[in-house]
Amino acid sequence: KEFVAAVANGDGTFTVTYTVTVENNGGAAGEYDLTDTPNFDDDVTINDGSFTGQNSGDLAAGTNILATDEPIAAGATHTYNLTFIVTLDLSGDADDQDGGDNEYVSCADGGSESPSDPGFALNNFAEIDTDGDGDVDDSDQDCGDLPNIELDKEFVAAVANGDGTFTVTYTVTVENNGGAAGEYDLTDTPNFDDDVTINDGSFTGQNSGDLAAGTNILATDEPIAAGATHTYNLTFIVTLDLSGDADDQDGGDNEYVSCADGGSESPSDPGFALNNFVEIDTDGDGDIDDSDQDCGDLPNIELDKEFVAAVANGDGTFTVTYTVTVENNGGAAGEYDLTDTPNFDDDVTINDGSFTGQNSGDLAAGTNVLATDEAIAAGATHTYNLTFIVTLDLSGDAADQDGGDNEYVSCADGSSENPSDPGFALNNFAEIDTDGDGDVDDSDQDCGDLPNIEL
Repeated sequence: KEFVAAVANGDGTFTVTYTVTVENNGGAAGEYDLTDTPNFDDDVTINDGSFTGQNSGDLAAGTNILATDEPIAAGATHTYNLTFIVTLDLSGDADDQDGGDNEYVSCADGGSESPSDPGFALNNFAEIDTDGDGDVDDSDQDCGDLPNIELDKEFVAAVANGDGTFTVTYTVTVENNGGAAGEYDLTDTPNFDDDVTINDGSFTGQNSGDLAAGTNILATDEPIAAGATHTYNLTFIVTLDLSGDADDQDGGDNEYVSCADGGSESPSDPGFALNNFVEIDTDGDGDIDDSDQDCGDLPNIELDKEFVAAVANGDGTFTVTYTVTVENNGGAAGEYDLTDTPNFDDDVTINDGSFTGQNSGDLAAGTNVLATDEAIAAGATHTYNLTFIVTLDLSGDAADQDGGDNEYVSCADGSSENPSDPGFALNNFAEIDTDGDGDVDDSDQDCGDLPNIEL
C-alpha cells in the first residue's frame, strides 16, 4: 500500500490517492480477497471515493471491498488505484459537522495497529485474505498528511497623530495547523468609508512592502511549514474629512458609515469605517479559498462657536452670550481639551463671566479651560453656554481705566487669526485639542458688536 498524493482542489477539498499492489511471486496461481479501510483523522470527511485498476468501484468511509476470490496467475501483479475526495475541518464552528475533536494528528504523531484503532492524518489500511478462510493473512498501511491553512485578520488600533491624520494598524495571521507543508498567495484590500483618504501605508512581518488604496499583494507562492504561523503587521496613515469644503478632495459623500452600520461581502462592495479585507489562495489556482475582514472606527470631533446676543443690563454693562458645540460625528469615542479666549476690543472690560452645559465654571480675560480629557461618545454632542458681563468705555476720561485706545473696532472692521492677535468688538475664540498632544487641532471664532450711544 502506497500513499501517492494529496492535491488541493480549490474548493476546500483535496484529492487523495493511493496505490495498492498485489503480487504473486510464487510458482502457482492463487486467489485472494482484498479490502481497503481509510483510517483517517476524525476531522477528515470523505465526500466521495472510487477505485480503478484490476477492478473498479466506489469507496466510502469504513471497509471497502476491492476484490473477492480474485484469481492471480503465478508471476502476475494486480494494481488498484484508490482516490478519495476529502475535507479537513478544524474550525469547530456551526458548519463543522465531522464530529472530530478539531485537533489534527499527523502521520508522525499517529499510530495504529488495525483499522479499528483511532485514525490519524490520511492513514489507510489494505488487508488481504489469501486462503479464503475469512481471516486477514497480511496487511499494509501508509499515511499522508494534509495542510490546513487558516487566515485571521484583526483590527488593532486607530491612533490620532496630532496633525489631523490617524495611524491605523491591523494584524493578519496565516497558520498551517495541518500536518503537511503548503503555500499561499495573500492580498489585503482596504474597504474604507469613502471619506477616508489613505495618505501612506506599509506592512512588515513575514514579508514587507508598501500599502495603498486598492488590492495589495502581501505574499505570492509563500511556503508555510506544517505547524508554522506567519504574521503580517499592516499600517495605514489616513485622514477622515466630512467637511465638504473646498479642501475636501476625497470624493466622499461626507456621511461617515460606522462599523456597526456598514456591511460588505467582498472588497468590491461599498466601503465603510476602516473595514479591511484579507484574501488567501492556498492552492495556486487564482481563486480565493478563504477571506477575513475586520473593522475599526474613527472619531470625528468638530467644533462650532456661535455668538448669541449682547443685551444691555441698564447699568452701563452688557450680558454677552455664546454657544460652543463639540460634536463627534465619527464612529468611535474620543476625547478633547477645550479652551475659550475672549479676543475683545481693548476698550471692552470683562467684569464677570461663567459657563454652563457639559461642564461649568468661571470665565475671565485670557484663556479659559472649559474641558480637559473630556470623553465624547460616537454620535454625541456637547454644548457649552458662555456668559460675560462687560463694559464698553470710549470716554478717555479719568474714570476710563480699561487701557484701550478709545476707538471701537467693529466685527466688520476687525480681523484676527488667533487669540494673540489684537482684539476687536466681541470677537471670541474656541480652540480644541482632540489627541491630547497639547496642540490646537481645530478652532472657531465668532463675533458680536456693542452699541456705544453718546450725548
